[in-house]
Amino acid sequence: MPTTQVIKTLLFMVDEQPVAALVRGDRQVNEVALKKALGATTIYLARDEQVKAATGVLPGFCGPIGLPADVKGAADALKAEY
Repeated sequence: MPTTQVIKTLLFMVDEQPVAALVRGDRQVNEVALKKALGATTIYLARDEQVKAATGVLPGFCGPIGLPADVKGAADALKAEY
């Protein structure tokens, strides 16, 4: 499947709270833009143990469906290309 047809879920710690960022498979998350959009002070990609604690799964197995209610979500304008 082409990466333009896949959505990645990346977990960031935003002001020490987990936020799932959804991005098309061929794109990257702009941390500066995400930080600004959320009005945050700090942001970094969650470490393995933080992903497991926040979602119950290991990195690489986290998806946008079934995330715990306390994990906020942020998505850019996602457009799959077919």
